[in-house]
Amino acid sequence: MIVFMLIATKCRTATLSVLAIILLSGTAASQTVGDDTTASRRGFWLGVVGGGNIVLYGLDPVLLWPGKTCAGVTGGSGTDGWGGIAMEYFLDSNTRNHYSLVAHVVYDSRSAYFSQWNCGNPSAKSVKNGVVYDSSVEASQLAKLHYWSLDAFIKYNFWAGERPVGLGLMVGPEISYLPHPTLLKTITTVQSSGDVSNPRAVTNDTLTVNAPEANSLVLGVRCALTCDIPFSKSLNAELSAGFDEPLTIVDHYSNWNTRVLFAGVSLRYFIGE
Repeated sequence: MIVFMLIATKCRTATLSVLAIILLSGTAASQTVGDDTTASRRGFWLGVVGGGNIVLYGLDPVLLWPGKTCAGVTGGSGTDGWGGIAMEYFLDSNTRNHYSLVAHVVYDSRSAYFSQWNCGNPSAKSVKNGVVYDSSVEASQLAKLHYWSLDAFIKYNFWAGERPVGLGLMVGPEISYLPHPTLLKTITTVQSSGDVSNPRAVTNDTLTVNAPEANSLVLGVRCALTCDIPFSKSLNAELSAGFDEPLTIVDHYSNWNTRVLFAGVSLRYFIGE
């Protein structure tokens, strides 16, 4: 947790530094540096982007089921995916395409299971019709979080070129809308059946409920290492890997937050003159 916070702080500092450099440079994307450069062409890169998430949940211990006081969850993790539209627009020309503005509009799914804690007391017994059997309760909860997100990055390519090429770093803010958060609750109870010949009784209860405490809007900072692979002057692929550091939490009821490690690939085409 502390490592995430330190990295996020450095990421936000880097974002402000890059923005300051761009403002001081006073260059415009419409300036030309030669007939063979992407920056000399009026236009932008547009394409698709998608990838996978490693989702990490953090929250206070929460009971899952009324009357089942020893069945609850805390924290959690899982994997999910994301995808959408990507755009890149160059902000400089004199430095031959080092700086650009990148925007993503994506469907970002951050669903995962919570870690569970149960009634694991081996001495617990249930009695029915005089038949005694070991009693236990196991609970699980899956959060279904599907966001619509807008990400705006300032990107710096370490290598200059007539089009995006090589390693880069992009950082920037993210705003996400969560329309319909739900929780899938499952609880399994093992107790005495009251039948001597078959003393074990198992009851499974499943319930899907809304998560009304969840915030509909969440904010965060995303930071990623990128690698651009040009196929031609008009076709480009970008690999990325990074993390998302939340600035807001999912809900205040359980102090629930989400952190994401992500990787993705974007395929883009140059649109313009």
